[in-house]
Amino acid sequence: MLEHFRRTANRLQTLQQPLLLLSGGLFCVLVYLVVIPPSADTEGWITPALIGLLWSGSAYVFLTTFGGERLVPHPAHGRLRRLRIHLTRLWLGLVAVAFVAMTLGVTYLTIKLLADLA
Repeated sequence: MLEHFRRTANRLQTLQQPLLLLSGGLFCVLVYLVVIPPSADTEGWITPALIGLLWSGSAYVFLTTFGGERLVPHPAHGRLRRLRIHLTRLWLGLVAVAFVAMTLGVTYLTIKLLADLA
């Protein structure tokens, strides 16, 4: 699973900066929509801004967490280096499970919010 996530993140690495800009822009839009007095024009934009922020933010976190070089311990490495690689792979495995759970949660929230709009 880690290797699949790493390959996917490395393939999509060019989207990292645009996703960061999109997340920052959507966060600013969301703050603006929450801070200004509510009107009929702005109420319909809060939900799409929230959904876009959640998706772009989670995609950016995915790319920054799983992008990079392959971590495989070799017998030529020292004992401490192999231990560090094993601990890093354990951490990335836990993050992978959390990311899958977060993706399922954001998908559920997106469906729920879009159903409320209809």
